[in-house]
Amino acid sequence: MGNTPYRAPSGELGPLARRHRSPAPVQPIILILVVFGLPGVALLTGVRSEPGQVFAGDRATNAALGAAFLAGAIACVIGLVRKSTLSVAVHEGGLYWTERGLRRKVSWTDIVGVRARLVSRLVQGAEVSRSQVFRLQLEDGRELVATHMLNDVVALVEHVERKLEARLLPAMRRALEAGETVTFGPIRLTSDGLAVSDHVVEWSQLAVVEVDDGTIFVRLKDGRAREVESSKVTNARLLLALVEEREGVARASR
Repeated sequence: MGNTPYRAPSGELGPLARRHRSPAPVQPIILILVVFGLPGVALLTGVRSEPGQVFAGDRATNAALGAAFLAGAIACVIGLVRKSTLSVAVHEGGLYWTERGLRRKVSWTDIVGVRARLVSRLVQGAEVSRSQVFRLQLEDGRELVATHMLNDVVALVEHVERKLEARLLPAMRRALEAGETVTFGPIRLTSDGLAVSDHVVEWSQLAVVEVDDGTIFVRLKDGRAREVESSKVTNARLLLALVEEREGVARASR
């Protein structure tokens, strides 16, 4: 599936590298076909019953009703598939993001950030599953949302992050060298250290920065720690890369 042949319009985003898809909504489709499709087929094929019972009536009326039932079922299935499935085609020059039947062309330069949020599902107080929600932030302020319903979503996001790193990291390095501040949401980096909200940590005080279980931990050498939800931090991968280059104290885990 990842290498499904695909032809982009000439001169747009270049060759296809990989395709990611969400699974078809099989159970709702089966329900629609059972509730509407099967009666439609039965009426079209001439199934009848006694007066006052289901399918009672003349052949022409039943056929018309059957055609309406079947057409409605087909329309519902098509609409459901279009609205509930997501497809992302990764090309050399960017993405084709197809959602709810609409295809959007997104070049790599259109993407300015990635945020991740850990979602935990509880049943009677016990965690039964956990997954991540990724938000790709676009230059125009909109966001593209991807979850684990999309096959190999982590690989997709890592590919996007590598593209961001190659494009944005050099400029961030130059900004730090020039004494400027580089901001990652509530975490800010300077040539002297980093700040978590209003708490300033000098590089000499920093022990480690790590991402674990949906939280970014900024740990100090004296044992104290500052915590930030990873969902509030844009481009955590770039943050960790800059910290590691500066002090070799960054560590990440998904």
